[in-house]
Amino acid sequence: MRLSPEGGPDRPRPDAGRRRVRQARRICPGGLSGVDGVACQLPHAAARGTESRQPSNRVDPLVLRGTVGSEHAVNEERSSVLGDLRALVTDALATTRGLSDEECRCQSAAEGWPAVIVAYHIGLGLRRQAGFIARALTGEAPFDFEWEPTHAMNAVNAREHGSMSKETAAEEIEAGWDRLQSVIARMGDEDWSRAVFAFGGRPRSADVVLRRIVLPHVSEHMQSLRSTIAAKR
Repeated sequence: MRLSPEGGPDRPRPDAGRRRVRQARRICPGGLSGVDGVACQLPHAAARGTESRQPSNRVDPLVLRGTVGSEHAVNEERSSVLGDLRALVTDALATTRGLSDEECRCQSAAEGWPAVIVAYHIGLGLRRQAGFIARALTGEAPFDFEWEPTHAMNAVNAREHGSMSKETAAEEIEAGWDRLQSVIARMGDEDWSRAVFAFGGRPRSADVVLRRIVLPHVSEHMQSLRSTIAAKR
């Protein structure tokens, strides 16, 4: 089964209540560089319009398999990362669905986006990162990351979708998490060592992407979302 690393772009949804949204500022603590800095800003992935089939805030446990019917073990560190990621996704869903209408439009200090877009961006990131990791299965060349297109596309996304509902944002988090789980479920131990992502001319393995991009990306944007809500309340 071939999984697209990019995801098919949907047409931007009309937004009658467009708001001017500042381009995101980097939120990396201490001016992180390299792959740790990449975790703070990721390329835009187009919105999904699908409705979640899962109950609110449900996050299923991961079942890792090398081949159908053949489970394989993961190393202790990766298992811990996946547990932390699952907890963050659960928190992201609960936080997003708990936003008031006013809080949804409150601008975050870190990114300069409405809070609902910060939540939406978490889901987009999960889905795009799943595409990076899927390259270990498809055999495609590592995704070549660049900063400038990333900043530009994130700004466009914030501008086009600034008035979305909190449920749409929550559904995107669920969709991104579902896609990531579907990729991980197909990964064998040997797949995690394959290069799937490149930054600054240096390839990174699927395991590095999971630990140093996927997890920090969700964690840092969740920190921003919590701070934005706390300041409003």
